[in-house]
Amino acid sequence: MIVRDLIASLLDYDMDAKVEIRVDSKEDSFDTTEFEMEEISFSFSKYVTLKIKPDSHVVVDEASYEDLKQEKIESEELAERMSSFVEELEQKVNEMELN
Repeated sequence: MIVRDLIASLLDYDMDAKVEIRVDSKEDSFDTTEFEMEEISFSFSKYVTLKIKPDSHVVVDEASYEDLKQEKIESEELAERMSSFVEELEQKVNEMELN
């Protein structure tokens, strides 16, 4: 969308109305009024970007969430196995030092 189209569509609204931006995802929807406008210029083209900072929200789809959850479980299991292995090695070292 170009800025002219955005402005033209906004002119139909009450100028004292508050702006609300809704971000919809498969997992959660939330409203935010915290956003920044940023203008970037490249030669003859200018771009306006709305940066939305949804604090305290993580937008992840269900499949990605399940993948992350499984990776966490696998990492915890690996850490537990490695910890047991280190303990075994420490015991062997202690036994060797005593002999």
